[in-house]
Amino acid sequence: MCSAQCGITLIELLVVMVVIGILASLAMPAYQQYAREGRRSDALQRLSEMVALQEQFRLNNKTYTANIGAGGLNRPVTTEDGSYTFSLVVSSDACPLVSCFVFEATPIGAQTADMCGIMG
Repeated sequence: MCSAQCGITLIELLVVMVVIGILASLAMPAYQQYAREGRRSDALQRLSEMVALQEQFRLNNKTYTANIGAGGLNRPVTTEDGSYTFSLVVSSDACPLVSCFVFEATPIGAQTADMCGIMG
């Protein structure tokens, strides 16, 4: 049997919803930063992998390749989640492809809010 009150009032429900909204608004930026750092770590790992593949290519072919995709390193130019795109910077003056190479990972989409920007 209910005496004076049998449930929750609309005001109590609204207060709970406001508290949940405030907590979510505080937690969301921290989570997004954590996710960006994880994607950055994945991109750095891919850069290291491509450097090793480039060195292996040079051992096999006596020169570096200018192609990340098919016919070169045979790797995709973007991460699986689409947060970074990879490129091979070829500068004939300071760094000819015969003797050196520079890979870059450029953030795209939501990852552009990352503080590191382009990594290379």
